[in-house]
Amino acid sequence: MQTQIIRVIPPNLIAPGLQTAPPHVKANPAVPMPNSLRVPPAKPKPRGNTQKDLEDFALALCASYARIPDVQAPFDASTLEWRGQPYIYVTGWDIKRRRRLLEVFQKHSKHFLEPMLAFQYPPPFRKLFKLDYDILYSPDP
Repeated sequence: MQTQIIRVIPPNLIAPGLQTAPPHVKANPAVPMPNSLRVPPAKPKPRGNTQKDLEDFALALCASYARIPDVQAPFDASTLEWRGQPYIYVTGWDIKRRRRLLEVFQKHSKHFLEPMLAFQYPPPFRKLFKLDYDILYSPDP
């Protein structure tokens, strides 16, 4: 078996969710890491069909990709029912300790969640997250 030599990137310089070389690969800082060794994490899947399972799934989805700058943990997932349709949403907190909306999902067939575009969010979200809507719908400077 040949030993591969790759460059190890410090964890603080790796994009969130990307892994460094597999443990069996020897590291050498002089050789660049090939793209084939950068493996994105597996996509999360819901554990069941309960509302709590879907909320946990929404949290896992939001944790697997980049978030809004200055919005940080603790993150929370909740459900808002509007016109008989459940909307699962994930929130975080900004540096001024204001609750901020990260993502809104609709339940899709086969118990998966589909992220919604901001203009598709139901009207109750405008009242709950006025700051986020003010940013989305403000006139261009």
